[in-house]
Amino acid sequence: MESLLFAAVPRNRIWCVTRIGIDIGGTFTDLFVLSKDGKSWSTKVLTTPRDLSVGFIDILERALQTDPDFRAVAEIVHATTVATNAILENDTARLGMITTRGFRDVLEIGRHFRRDLYNFFLEKPPMLVPRQLRLEVAERVAADGSVVTPLNTGEVEVAIDSLLARQVEVILVCFLHSYARPDHEQQVAEIVRRRCNLPVLMSHAVCPEYREYERFSTTTVHGAILPKVRGYLENIQAQLTKQNIRAPLSVMQSSGGIATASQVAERPGAIIESGPAAGVISAVEVGRRLGFSNFITFDMGGTTTKASLVRDGTVTLKNDYEVGGGIQGGFGTGYPLRTPVVDVVEIGTGGGSLCYVDAAGHLHVGPRSAGADPGPACYDRGGTEPTITDAHAVLGRMRPEYFAGGQFSLKVAAARNAIERAVARPLGLGPTKAAEGILALANEQMVRALELVSIQRGYDPRTLTLVAFGGAGPLHAAELAGELGCPRVVIPPEAGVQSAWGLLVSDCRRDYSHAFLSRVDALDLAVAKRLFESMVRRGSAELLEAGFARSSLRNHLTVDARYVGQAYEVVVQLREPPAFTKAMVARITRSFHQHHQRLYGHSDLASPVEWVTLRASVTARVPRPAPRKLAAAKESLAKRRYATQVMVWNGKRLPSPVYHRSALAAGDRFAGPALIIQEETTVAVPPGFKVTVERTGDIVIYAK
Repeated sequence: MESLLFAAVPRNRIWCVTRIGIDIGGTFTDLFVLSKDGKSWSTKVLTTPRDLSVGFIDILERALQTDPDFRAVAEIVHATTVATNAILENDTARLGMITTRGFRDVLEIGRHFRRDLYNFFLEKPPMLVPRQLRLEVAERVAADGSVVTPLNTGEVEVAIDSLLARQVEVILVCFLHSYARPDHEQQVAEIVRRRCNLPVLMSHAVCPEYREYERFSTTTVHGAILPKVRGYLENIQAQLTKQNIRAPLSVMQSSGGIATASQVAERPGAIIESGPAAGVISAVEVGRRLGFSNFITFDMGGTTTKASLVRDGTVTLKNDYEVGGGIQGGFGTGYPLRTPVVDVVEIGTGGGSLCYVDAAGHLHVGPRSAGADPGPACYDRGGTEPTITDAHAVLGRMRPEYFAGGQFSLKVAAARNAIERAVARPLGLGPTKAAEGILALANEQMVRALELVSIQRGYDPRTLTLVAFGGAGPLHAAELAGELGCPRVVIPPEAGVQSAWGLLVSDCRRDYSHAFLSRVDALDLAVAKRLFESMVRRGSAELLEAGFARSSLRNHLTVDARYVGQAYEVVVQLREPPAFTKAMVARITRSFHQHHQRLYGHSDLASPVEWVTLRASVTARVPRPAPRKLAAAKESLAKRRYATQVMVWNGKRLPSPVYHRSALAAGDRFAGPALIIQEETTVAVPPGFKVTVERTGDIVIYAK
């Protein structure tokens, strides 16, 4: 992967150069450019699902043709669905595993957890490592790191011979309690490297945490997508070289920080949720410039809707995640992945979600999607099934000639015909009423997702702002805020390509963890200090080598704690710099009780507490561009009206003004119904809502 490494951008000059963010979603691929002279440019094209790298290069070439100066790009930051797609489509590598005798079936046994207890048709996801490719060898390490059974290297040689004969592509080494004593896994890896050139992953290096099933599964997921992600990144880098673009390629991680392509190629599981993470990070920047810190993010694209909660200006992360269980599959439906992930709820409701009536006469919206090919019926690209986008077209909530900045015109008649055939006739409705029903059901599904990240976590949405973005998000945002009771909606200037913009305002980040299972009354603080310092030292060294100044580095230290006997943990933050004294331990314990009370409604001050995992994140802050300053209006709003269009709201046909966002000025105010169009999205303002345009260019929508 050395081909992926080029000279790093001098980080003290990061806004003196041109940087490009490219986000590949299920339906659209978005690009955002911040040029060296402070200007920006963005565009959106249909994703190329058969080969995502084709869409990456196509949209990049479009940018370069628009402005030749962009060819001097100094860095490209990327978010992609390639890792997620590989798991969901079962397009994974042929894996072989060497494990402790008696533990080959850990992956199949799992946690004996059934998501749906009474579903007789419930199917577990397919094993990423078939049983015949999980081979056992004699070795055993106890939880305290003592050797129970020495490693039998002869059996290791036999196991490697067997795996090579079966043509595996990646070898996994997963031993019991290897986080406490990794030398057995290291010995096996050395033998593998002497014998062949196959990638070898050691579980203690991928996930040095307690719990065998989760550690084995995390290692397996990394190995399963490693060749796919590595090949994808190498292909992109080869195409960039062919274009004579020598910019380094960085990739967004699920934790909300960026890393080099070479680092991601070694730990591909870290980019499973790269696009959604970029969107949430971008929303934090919106909150900072407008002065609010508690809000819900609402990101609706062509395939899915993502929602997240931001508290006190901080992104919420979780360390227990499952991939491969389908959209919003829940625990027990996918493969556990122990890695920091921005806490996002995702549902299969997007602009391209297919709408149909089942045999019982019930309307369904999603989760199946028309995707980029053929897309909604109104795209006139071969799609015949109605979608949410078709419903908007029928109700007049988009400008047909200005969809995606005018790249192609929507065929409203095709949308109407599709809805009439598949939804209206089976329900005995007219196409307009059916279209309203489609959007009402879609909104209800998205309200549930927004409630999951607010009400079900103890936060009243009536006290939270809704930050909406994505190609379809601004079409639904005001109605959703009205349902939830959110006092205002913010539509950022970059809303249609928000995640691509978010890639360029995300910090570089390195995340580490280490098992540390100990009761609070028996803590060895010297060991805890040594482990924390080791993780921080490692992250700092990598970021300093990348060209960041030491003054830009920040450490974030946490402890996963629980009551003795519990099977789940609460994350507690350490003050920086930590003192590693008994007073610090007492403070963490008090904080744990408080967090437990807030999360679960109870705490027990008399119960003993134990630490389970130590975590350290080292970030290097990337300078942000100065917020734009929108000028005040020089002429009346009426003179800046783009058009008048009839929109349907609650069964009524209402003539409504249409404004181009570029024509809006700071201080503009108007009431709905109205439509605001821009190159990458459309903002629909229902009756009963009013709009204010901020000096930053953000559109704020209030309920009357």
